[in-house]
Parts: sequence; structure tokens; C-alpha cells
Amino acid sequence: MPMRNNCLLSNSHRKTINPKTMNAEIKKTKQELTKLLQDKAERLQYDGKEIPDWVITVCADFIESKKPTKEMERLHKAEQFLCANTNEELTKMIKLVESADADEIIDYIEGVEVWEKVQFSFTVKQFLEQIS
Repeated sequence: MPMRNNCLLSNSHRKTINPKTMNAEIKKTKQELTKLLQDKAERLQYDGKEIPDWVITVCADFIESKKPTKEMERLHKAEQFLCANTNEELTKMIKLVESADADEIIDYIEGVEVWEKVQFSFTVKQFLEQIS
């Protein structure tokens, strides 16, 4: 089997949080919520005197829609083991792992890069259990 270049010891490049980006994301979320509420209020011809139940429902729905999906949670778990720069790369590697034999070590699957710190630690079955 040909040797591949190993990934770095950590995936910290995917974990970096830029406070400016985070603040921009919060501002964007607030803007989206404000627009959503304004649109709903216009449609219902709301006068603004008290907070109706629909506002609470809309806010709850909006917050719920921002929660990570099961797929995003799965990708987050997978990035602890696989060396990828994007979610698309992670998804592609997961599909490669899913199509392999359950007892195969994931490091030997063509197109799958495993973080050095966890190399040769997981079979396909074990990896899929870890990320599910």
C-alpha cells in the first residue's frame, strides 16, 4: 500500500472562531428575525400594543431553524477523525467509508485522510458508530 502524506496533529484550522465573523453572524441572525417579524406583522396588520402568541411561536420556530441538523452534528463528529478543509470533503470521505467493508481500517480507504493522532484506530463499523 502506498504511503500518503499524513494530516497534521490537529484540526484547529476548522475550529478557529473569528470574533468579527461571529458578531456579523449574530447581526445577520437578528436582521433575519427582525425582517421575519416585520413581514408577519404586516400580513396580520399588527398594531404593536402587546406581544401576541404568534410572535412567540415565530421566534421559537426561527430559533429552532438555526439549530444544527443531524447531518451537521455528524459532520462535526467526523471532523474529529478525518482530515478535511470543507464540509463537502468530509461528506465525500464519509460516503467512501460507508461504502467500504465494515471491518476495514478507515485509513486504508482510498480518498480518506485520517488525523495522525487517531490513525489506525477505527474500523469502518467503529467510525460509523462514533459519528452516528
